[in-house]
Amino acid sequence: MVGRVLGSEQFPATAAGYRALLSWMQGFGHLVRVGVEGAGVYGAGLARLLRKRNICVVEVDRPDRKARRFQGKSDPIDAIAAAKTALAGQRTGTPKQRDGRIEALRNLRVARRSAIDQRA
Repeated sequence: MVGRVLGSEQFPATAAGYRALLSWMQGFGHLVRVGVEGAGVYGAGLARLLRKRNICVVEVDRPDRKARRFQGKSDPIDAIAAAKTALAGQRTGTPKQRDGRIEALRNLRVARRSAIDQRA
């Protein structure tokens, strides 16, 4: 409730791991929002699951290089930084959803680009 770290745990980047992560997070209380780094790429599966469960997902930027240099690079440190950033509402954005008209247009552009490359 006051922004302190309640726990740290590692989960596999699989559907089962995402469900276990969600269950673990909900064990601490009601989720207001979850910060996901790379919600459009390697965090897309987690972001999709959280949206399906009606949990607010915000995409957080990578931690500053200066801060990473002082604290070191580790997944727990990055996860804590993402959680604090999401809680504070700083440097966050709405993750792109990979469905609907925009995704269909992106698929058409990829197919067109591939066809042009093959023709050349």
